[in-house]
Amino acid sequence: MDTASLVFLTSNCLVALLLAFLIFLMTAYFSLPVRSPAEGWRVARRMLSGLFGRGAPVAFVKEGELSHPNDAMNHKALKLALVDLTSVTILDSPPAVQATAKRNRRRASQAPLVERRIGLRIAGPGLVFVGQGESIRGVTGLRKQIRRASGVHCRTSDGIEFTSDVFVTFSLVQPPAILKVGYLGKRPEDIRVLNIDPQSGVLLTASAELEDRDKAEVYIFSRSRRNASLPSTDLAPDQPVQEYPPYLLDESVKRRITAAAYYRPLNVGEQTREGWADLPLDEAVRIFRDLISSVSYDELFEPNPTYRYPLGQYYKPRFVSAMRSQGILSYQLVQRIDGAPLVLGQRVDPLTHLVFPVQEFTARSTLRDLGIKIVHAGFSELDPGEAIRQQRLENWQASWQQKADAEKEKQDLELKQIKNQARENARQAMLSTLSQTLQATPHSEKEVALRIIQVLETTAADPGTHTLLPLSAITLLRNLRQSVSAGEQPPGK
Repeated sequence: MDTASLVFLTSNCLVALLLAFLIFLMTAYFSLPVRSPAEGWRVARRMLSGLFGRGAPVAFVKEGELSHPNDAMNHKALKLALVDLTSVTILDSPPAVQATAKRNRRRASQAPLVERRIGLRIAGPGLVFVGQGESIRGVTGLRKQIRRASGVHCRTSDGIEFTSDVFVTFSLVQPPAILKVGYLGKRPEDIRVLNIDPQSGVLLTASAELEDRDKAEVYIFSRSRRNASLPSTDLAPDQPVQEYPPYLLDESVKRRITAAAYYRPLNVGEQTREGWADLPLDEAVRIFRDLISSVSYDELFEPNPTYRYPLGQYYKPRFVSAMRSQGILSYQLVQRIDGAPLVLGQRVDPLTHLVFPVQEFTARSTLRDLGIKIVHAGFSELDPGEAIRQQRLENWQASWQQKADAEKEKQDLELKQIKNQARENARQAMLSTLSQTLQATPHSEKEVALRIIQVLETTAADPGTHTLLPLSAITLLRNLRQSVSAGEQPPGK
């Protein structure tokens, strides 16, 4: 082969390689979510390496789930992670052990070791390059998450066993809810969560939803600001919640993701590591059992003067409040300038009220430490089982039947007393009339008999007395009048 042919062949190979590289580069730009020329260059290099069998494993992250995690986490070469819009990856670098350069040159054998923590890196969504020395510590989803536990067993304070389904909705990226709080008295126990109409500013309702630790924090904050001359702020509106991607990952959200990534407790029974997403449901089950065990069966279901259905109207909202207080929350304190307690129906006026800036609760709890926000929680209807349900139904029927029998006996006694009193009144009226008739001017026996019969008929015709007389008595009076009028001998004469 002559020199010209060799040069021609070499130039053609170089052009072919350049065109192949450009094709890989264009493919990377138009088919993969690269965001800079540097990332496009790295992708093209990775594709070329794959052609020669030197490609590193690729991890795929979708909906917070990592596929092929073993290869992606253990391979020492450069790695890729393709992360969807609803997820992020947490990359961790181990402590780098380095020797001080100057001392290493002088005393290599005695050089002190210095550990340098490179730290965590939150990457995604998109194409994520895992550098040398880095490993995927974990992945997490950014969507609002729901967990449910079926057939949770619990017992009331009187030993009745139930099963129920407990569910909780939570998020790692949503901002904390802002509660308006204020004093309806003078003591820390009088701190309430306020429901203020956003349009008119009128205080509609107030509820005792805060935990004692949160009330103490609000109390300390109000005491520290008592003598400070601070300008009043506006009532903070509810923060908008981003339900769909792309999600905004600011520094506070990244800190929450980092805290959740480090939560990896060991399940001793199964010898597995649990994730942060399992914790809200465990906490919900614990609070649910504590709530049910503190009340009796009748307190849950029997109507009272305040609630017709206590379980749904009181205990379920109480469970929701208790769960929400376990996660991250913010508050905004509202006070009267003169220090007087707030009153329902009162309008929050900037001239008479002081509204403090929004503060985040700092009292520690497990969910707050991980930056988890509880969006909603609840449990289904309590199922005591068929045997307990039938037994309680029979007990209720017996109880209500006993009450009905007692009420019937009471009404029968009252009716008997009323009848006896009516008979006594009729008897007294009849005796009074007969006495007046007999004491009148003397007449013949026939006239006296007719007058007595007339008095008896008048008394019997009275509606109050008529219902008390048997039908035979009225017939007897009618026959007696006919006999006396005809001149016959009256019966019993």
